Amino acid sequence: MITGAGRGIGRAIALAFAAAGARVVVNARRASDIEAVASEIERETGGEAHPVPGDIASPDDVDRLYREATARLGGIETLVNNAGRFHWGPFLETSADDWHGVFAVNVHGTATVTHKFLPSMLHGQFGRIINVASTTVGRFGAPNFSVYAASEHAIIGLTKCLALETAKAGVTVNALCVGLVDTEQNEQARAKIADHQGTNPDAVKQAFLNSIPMGRLVTVDEVAAGAVFLASREAQAITGICLDVAAGRGV
Repeated sequence: MITGAGRGIGRAIALAFAAAGARVVVNARRASDIEAVASEIERETGGEAHPVPGDIASPDDVDRLYREATARLGGIETLVNNAGRFHWGPFLETSADDWHGVFAVNVHGTATVTHKFLPSMLHGQFGRIINVASTTVGRFGAPNFSVYAASEHAIIGLTKCLALETAKAGVTVNALCVGLVDTEQNEQARAKIADHQGTNPDAVKQAFLNSIPMGRLVTVDEVAAGAVFLASREAQAITGICLDVAAGRGV
């Protein structure tokens, strides 16, 4: 089950799991996005995909997501918490609504979804939980990312604690920490930063590239490959880690 699967990283992860033979549930707020992803999965991989729309910041939506996901697949073995809300801006220009909005999705939403799906994994003595987080601001920090960085640090902290709680129960919990990825969200972020700095998005992109040792953005397919690995049998002894897919950024 992949949250935030309508576009970008989530879409790529859903496609990668389907190509590896998994039956998938794809979730996002916008029904049209995940319906398109489900159709793409069935067309491109011949796999089974079920779109279930909903906002993970809403407990009622999460309840429905759990009911429909388990009804359609009979149980979820791998949960990818990918849905997230991005925010960029100076700390003093970040409002209480910004803090509540980001944490409602990134932290409380991730925790609520996990709280729903974890019990059945513990009962079956098998499960994989993969929390998509950020390398740049999830493990380190950067100016003007206070609320987003705080939420990403919280996700990594949750990952480490849950990994220890579930270590003897056949469940692994890991964070997939991504760097600067070539997505629509990254493009929107560059535009916002450029507007604030009085420059242009190309200059912001070049500054991004200059900060990456490999000199390029990460692709969504590279992130998806990391998710499939963490869910694989080969990764069964790996839990509580941050797997960086960041082209060397943050080393």
